[in-house]
Amino acid sequence: MSRDWAALWLDNPIFVKHFRSRLRGPSLATALVITLSLCFCIAWGGFELDAYRTGGAFGAFYALGAVILGILGASQVNNSVFSARASGIMDFHRVSPLSPTELALGFFFGAPVREYILLACTLPFLFLCVAMGTPDFRGLVQLLIVLLSTSWVLHGLALVTALIFRRPAGPRGARGIVVFLGLVAGNSLTGLGRLANIVDREPRIDFFDFSLPWLAFLLLYQTPFLLFFFLIARRKMDSERLHPLSKPQAALAMASLSVLFTGAIWNQSQYKDLAVVLLYVLVILGITLSALVTPSQAEYVKGLRRARKLGWPRLSPWHDLALNRIVLLVIGSIVLVTATIARGQVEGGGDGASGPIHSPSTLAIANGVLVVAYFGLAAQFFLLRFGRRGSGYFVLFLFLAWVVPLILGVITLVGQPGNSGPSQYLFALSPVVGLSLGSGVWIGVGNSLLGVEAAAITPSLLYTFVFNSLLEGAQRRVQRAVLATATRPNPPPEIRGQVEAAS
Repeated sequence: MSRDWAALWLDNPIFVKHFRSRLRGPSLATALVITLSLCFCIAWGGFELDAYRTGGAFGAFYALGAVILGILGASQVNNSVFSARASGIMDFHRVSPLSPTELALGFFFGAPVREYILLACTLPFLFLCVAMGTPDFRGLVQLLIVLLSTSWVLHGLALVTALIFRRPAGPRGARGIVVFLGLVAGNSLTGLGRLANIVDREPRIDFFDFSLPWLAFLLLYQTPFLLFFFLIARRKMDSERLHPLSKPQAALAMASLSVLFTGAIWNQSQYKDLAVVLLYVLVILGITLSALVTPSQAEYVKGLRRARKLGWPRLSPWHDLALNRIVLLVIGSIVLVTATIARGQVEGGGDGASGPIHSPSTLAIANGVLVVAYFGLAAQFFLLRFGRRGSGYFVLFLFLAWVVPLILGVITLVGQPGNSGPSQYLFALSPVVGLSLGSGVWIGVGNSLLGVEAAAITPSLLYTFVFNSLLEGAQRRVQRAVLATATRPNPPPEIRGQVEAAS
């Protein structure tokens, strides 16, 4: 059975193509010489500087492996998918007998195949560090598992971004990112050496009321990201026109990640601002997921026509081509419940913390929910009303609503030094700062927390009601246009033009 499985896996044309192209003799030999040269230099430096005892040599080898597999491997996945899309070969892959799962796994494991071999070249030097005493063998195995799982998360992110975005980044920009991250990894060698000593002590981390080994805790958080990256890659491999996630999958992603984030801060009340950080994380996650499931004008018209052809009274609210109202309701509810529970946990466990506990107030949490709501409603309105031009108008709205208040606040603060009162009300108009002001982190003299919260939540309420009304009008307009073209054999030119532009 294992031989049959291996034969089927090696018969994947995507994997075989990358295996042959990336493991050619000259290019592979050059990469091996460079990697082994760096390893021998690090090994010699470890003996000269007595870095094996302190863990510095292990940190250097580990950083080299992270750059090879994590950064360079992710770059190869990204470039290979972008090249396949740009050349048009991806469309031929989609109509081939290969399933979307086989396509995704072929790119995921095939593109960085050379990096796996280069990482294997560093393993003897890591075992040398174990023989010299830091870390022990068990710690080395755990850190290698972390390296592999973290690299897979980066590879999944690279695969997803290459399948979603249309315009690839230039190769020079990719090389610059690799060099920058390599320098950052080089500056963190001391920290990686200390990490080896910490792992030897088998630390544990709290998740809700359970104490988990640090490796299990890390894998618990990385697994959902890998799962949802795989779902996105599989859907986009199946069809270019599919949304990255379906509406039920987006709701499930929001719920599962909210539980994980809440579990991470459950027993961390000594860190005063974690509830505020969690609120920002939930809002960013909510607006990202809502953007992934928002249909365009052409998609909504296609859904209406399909429903009419099948005899349905309307599209299911959970359908991919339906408007995003239902998923906004679910995501907003999750943000509300999660932020409220986290605030109660931080306030209830804050007796032993030094200083005041900063947690989002009720109005700040409501403001976060409304930000998610009006972001999704505004994105849906602009796409439904203006078609392809809607994304540009939506970006303009975000600039006026989120960035302009910050600019005006900075000008006011600089123009009136020592009086931060007026500037705080301007800052509060933007959710970028307004969510944190609701926790009382920075309240100027003469300002009340309630007044700043009111200034923060007022535009969110206004935008939510306005865009909900505008979206209803745009929806009725599109529905009437589709109905008119379906009931009239020769519709007027203006109606026919609207529907043709939408489709």
